[in-house]
Amino acid sequence: MCIRDRNGILSGVIIDSKNKSTGFKLFGLTAGVEYKPTDNSYLRIEGRQLIMDSDQKIFRVKNPLTNSRFEVLSNLGISF
Repeated sequence: MCIRDRNGILSGVIIDSKNKSTGFKLFGLTAGVEYKPTDNSYLRIEGRQLIMDSDQKIFRVKNPLTNSRFEVLSNLGISF
């Protein structure tokens, strides 16, 4: 996934580290694995990496702002 919304029409406008108003310039990648132990249940793990333009530091990791974010998600589901 690659988003280049330079005018901020879809993403909204942010102020980058150069004090310039701009829309998102974002690249993201998601990968996942699903395991079905029975016909009506599943376990799923996904990893996602989001990377903004180097001047667009919008993610907070502990205290400093950064332009990238990595997250891991796990899901469990049962159908009746």
